[in-house]
Amino acid sequence: MRETIRSLRAYFIVIGLISLLSSYGVLARGLKPQGNGALLIGGVVGLGLSIMYLYMGVRLKFLLTNNLGLVRGVILAVMAIIVVNFLFHMAGIEPGPLGAEAVITGIGLLINWYLLRNVLRLAGDGDR
Repeated sequence: MRETIRSLRAYFIVIGLISLLSSYGVLARGLKPQGNGALLIGGVVGLGLSIMYLYMGVRLKFLLTNNLGLVRGVILAVMAIIVVNFLFHMAGIEPGPLGAEAVITGIGLLINWYLLRNVLRLAGDGDR
């Protein structure tokens, strides 16, 4: 299936909203007395990247022609955060079943890889 700018905008906005809620939850856990600094930092970074996904969803057509590096950088940063989050689960910093977290990590990486690939294709930059 070949995505259009319109459909990618919807993906960015939906993913931005979902990750905004998730990041808010992480931030709230980090602010509790028994929370830790890693959760607090993760929540703040997650909120920032969620807001960037929302921004990219709204301004995608402009960004594809004028600031492709920003879009590429944000997607790659999100992919890195997904991996770091999984490493936190492996180290026991974040609670939860490791198998389920591995599936969530895989799905998150695949979705973001799909977004990156289509963004590059739409920008005419797919071979870089």
